[in-house]
Amino acid sequence: MPTTTTAARMRGRGDDASRSPASARTFAFLVGLALLVAGCIPLCACAAVEKSAMAQWHETIHLDAEHIAVVRHVTFTVDNRDSVKSIRFEGELDPRVTWMAAKPGITLTAIPDSSDQPAPPTWRLDYARACSATCKEGVTLIARITGDPPADRLDLNMAATLIAEGAPGPRTLDTDLSIHADPAPSFDGVPTTVVKRFEGSFKLTSSKPKAKQRLEIRIDGAALTAPLRYPLVATVEVYEQTTRMEQADVPGVWIMIGGQETLLSTGLPYMTTDVLPLCNANRACVLPVTMRSEYTSHSDKPGDDLKGSAALVWRIRVRIDAFDGRQLPAGAISIGEP
Repeated sequence: MPTTTTAARMRGRGDDASRSPASARTFAFLVGLALLVAGCIPLCACAAVEKSAMAQWHETIHLDAEHIAVVRHVTFTVDNRDSVKSIRFEGELDPRVTWMAAKPGITLTAIPDSSDQPAPPTWRLDYARACSATCKEGVTLIARITGDPPADRLDLNMAATLIAEGAPGPRTLDTDLSIHADPAPSFDGVPTTVVKRFEGSFKLTSSKPKAKQRLEIRIDGAALTAPLRYPLVATVEVYEQTTRMEQADVPGVWIMIGGQETLLSTGLPYMTTDVLPLCNANRACVLPVTMRSEYTSHSDKPGDDLKGSAALVWRIRVRIDAFDGRQLPAGAISIGEP
């Protein structure tokens, strides 16, 4: 039978003791090469892992009608003996309950002590350049309810994380990180507040896929008495809602304030940006704002453009909070076209 003959021939080759030295050397070389390649695979994978180090702080806070806002100040230190490419500070609010309704809204604002620029609305601040060796920085974290407070107390986890990342190498980074809360400034209660809201809408179609609107936020100088940093806080809070879609992905909405553009999200917390670094004490402050969006279709096929549309609504809330009891004049904020 052919199978038996083939098996016999294979056995004959395997039992042949007269294999030439050249063949043996070739066979040994190939086996060694295969083992070397197999051994290099996990080593290469390990070498690709980025080095990292992390420090964390968190506290359970309570928000309700008697405690609209909670303020904490945290300090972190970095003692770096390694090459880092990123040292990030991240603030976070972790709901202990599912709270995805639009009302009430929850915002978290991070205000660095040393920054003269608006804090990123994602609350993620990179200190790689400032903390290339040893540094110390403080950040004020403000969590608050916007709109009507809930009937029941809302328990949240306010957290801050410091993350250092380096070039690929061992899994640990030769960097000491620490972060802790300071006794002051600290606030649990209801600040003095003045608020102005603005609502806009975009209608996007496959034939007119882009939309843009320019606005100005104007703040009266009477509301900007010194000091402009905490305990006075001015924030721009924005969120968007898609009301109708036909053959389209959820359109992205971008907001630009003071040259910084950010993609909005529909979940909580709302996007919130501290804008006081763009203003001067006792002087009227004008903040240019640009809202834009773009239509995209569901189709993944090249050249297959689906006809459709999307409608969405975006809302801007400008809020000034005073945590030291000062009075804020009513009507100090206006929003409109330039």
